[in-house]
Amino acid sequence: MDLHINGNMLPNVRKVLFFFVNFEDARKKLPSYIIYEKFKNKNNTETSSTLQKVNENSENDETKYNDNVNDFCNKFSWNLENLSEITDKKLKYRDECSYLSYWAYEEIKSIFGTLDNYNKKRHIINKLNKIVSDISNRASTKKPCYIYFGNEFDKWDEWKQLHDYFKNSEHILSLVTEPNCNGCNKFCNYVKHIKTLYDKYERGCCLWGSCDDYINCDDKYNPSELLKRLKCEE
Repeated sequence: MDLHINGNMLPNVRKVLFFFVNFEDARKKLPSYIIYEKFKNKNNTETSSTLQKVNENSENDETKYNDNVNDFCNKFSWNLENLSEITDKKLKYRDECSYLSYWAYEEIKSIFGTLDNYNKKRHIINKLNKIVSDISNRASTKKPCYIYFGNEFDKWDEWKQLHDYFKNSEHILSLVTEPNCNGCNKFCNYVKHIKTLYDKYERGCCLWGSCDDYINCDDKYNPSELLKRLKCEE
């Protein structure tokens, strides 16, 4: 692919390189990575009539979306039923549900790809929201985990990155106490990137307290403070 032909591709390419160059080994040890991998690796084969509703009255060109959405619904149902086991029963249910929510957003984003596709297929999304709600209502877990796919498609990725950072921050902080802080430098670019997102959302979120599922306003976890503790270069 000639990156000079389409300049719009460059930010996405840089983003991929950013996260995977000199960071992959460290990333695989993060709590969020481990949990998301467990969500992805579950091979659920259940196909119920409830989960097939998205196929009704569909156009031929929508088959791939319907198939992928049905596959997602099966995975979501299995993951919800086994949520505590997947997270090793170490988390509060609210945190378990937040992980499942951001995994779900990422899955749906990968299915539809672009905001334009997502908006054009709102009739599929409407069916999906009904199915996911039904799955949550009938789940045998102690509490439902309600997820709604609304109009924030273009914000899901940034919200997930912030959510995961705050879930990973204790692990990263624990490295600071190790002799010589082996591997600390691998997190510097990651935390610098998160700081740009944090600065974007922090004022509105911490002032109104409306983003508590992906922003933690405790100064201890402020990316600027973590950068200092990691002794990252400016």
